[in-house]
Amino acid sequence: MNVRFFELALVALACMCAGCVSAGRRIDESKVAQIVKGESTRADVERLLGTPDMATDTGDGTAVLMYMHMRMKMKPQNFVPVVGLLAGGAETKSETVMVMIGSDGKVRDVSTSHMQMDLHTGLIGGSR
Repeated sequence: MNVRFFELALVALACMCAGCVSAGRRIDESKVAQIVKGESTRADVERLLGTPDMATDTGDGTAVLMYMHMRMKMKPQNFVPVVGLLAGGAETKSETVMVMIGSDGKVRDVSTSHMQMDLHTGLIGGSR
């Protein structure tokens, strides 16, 4: 009976420790919708979305602000002995918002992208 409890506790611990990984901040699309081309400024964008994850200043005075969020959820079979070596993987989702600020300090363009990908690892999953 103690061995069975130990096995269940080990499985529960593995599930709790390895569930998800995320990077960046969640992007609130209602705040992105408040950015107005030709009117909003860089300060307005940063007030709405926070400090950008990446900012690039070009030679002509244009600035590009990028906000990114990525989430990776490991597949349960990763934690099953032998099975994980054969057919593991993860599900990933990411979203990116890119805001271009013109040399006049006003928002020139806003673009968003979303990506969802199923990653396969292991001897079986990696060959798909």
